[in-house]
Amino acid sequence: MNLAIFLCLFFIGGGTLFPQESLASTLSTYQQNFIRADLADKVNRLQDAAKDPRADEFMGEFYDFALQFTLYYAQILSHDIEMSRLVEVAAQGIEKTGHTVSVGTLMQLLSQYTDTLTAVALINALATVGKGQTRVHELLNSSLSAHNAALKAGREPDTTLVLTCINALVRLGDSGSYPVLFSSAVADYPDTIKKAAAAALETIPGNLQQFLIEIIKTKPVAEKRAAFAIGAQSSRLSNSEQGALAESALAISLLPEHEHDSAFADMRYQSIILLIKAKWTSATPLVIEHYHRVLSGYQSGMVDKIRLIEAISALGAMKSTEASQELVLELGYLNAQTEARRGFDTALVLAVIQALGTIGDKQAFDQLLYVDYLPYPEALKSAARNALSQLKW
Repeated sequence: MNLAIFLCLFFIGGGTLFPQESLASTLSTYQQNFIRADLADKVNRLQDAAKDPRADEFMGEFYDFALQFTLYYAQILSHDIEMSRLVEVAAQGIEKTGHTVSVGTLMQLLSQYTDTLTAVALINALATVGKGQTRVHELLNSSLSAHNAALKAGREPDTTLVLTCINALVRLGDSGSYPVLFSSAVADYPDTIKKAAAAALETIPGNLQQFLIEIIKTKPVAEKRAAFAIGAQSSRLSNSEQGALAESALAISLLPEHEHDSAFADMRYQSIILLIKAKWTSATPLVIEHYHRVLSGYQSGMVDKIRLIEAISALGAMKSTEASQELVLELGYLNAQTEARRGFDTALVLAVIQALGTIGDKQAFDQLLYVDYLPYPEALKSAARNALSQLKW
């Protein structure tokens, strides 16, 4: 053989006088070594193969091969520590390689190998390779739902698995997980889990506002209040979305059958605070109804003054003619009481004056002007003059 032919064969062969071993042959060799190895040594066979210079080309398939092995013997070895360790390592390998072909095997294994470490590895792998697959979303939704049901039945939850499910659902990013995540957020879990579930609702794309409003409209009061609280604290919902949420909560809370229910009363007051923040003017009729109810309760000694001040501020935030009319009538009443020397509450008078200034409706002119002629302290007179300057003509 002349030198030219020798060198040609050398370089074509990758630096040897023999052709490079085929990828299929390499994988087959590793698979054979895996099968021949003792159970305790099979993890080592996986780890050795992962060090191969061409591992990126075949390790996904090799990890899947190992998982198929563990699935075949699941009925008799699912509680064996070494077998569980093999499942864990192979599942972690699937997560790393993103071998999507393994989805079905991972799903089957999750029902067979239930110890925490193994299940965590399987769930994390599914969160990586199962994105966009409805069957994976449904399985993990069902898994989290089962944990919620077990907790409700009085069984001690595996908090590690619960958190893993929640984080996996975040990674999958499907709004179909909203219901089970909400259930987790309101269940009697430790705060870490409830906060993680609520944060997941914030993260997963979808119409969160509509989901929360539907709960407020249809679910028991405890869930209504929880849905409202999540929406009120949300950094994801815009002011207008929070305003619509508060309007729904206020409408439900004002229903006659809920009038004497303290839970609904609390949600009603919280709704008013959120409406003030959101300046959601479409809620004007409901805010007026709430104001009348609070005013009546205050006059009968059943409602604290702070609630009346909030109701007055909410009328101001509505910036509507109808709200202005209510406030003008109230200031007229307060002025008449003051003129008759029947006393006045400085905080209440100030709240009405400031609310009228916020609205800026010119129909308030006469009553605001009259404040300066009554025996109010200078602070109230100054507030009235400031409100007059804000009227729009």
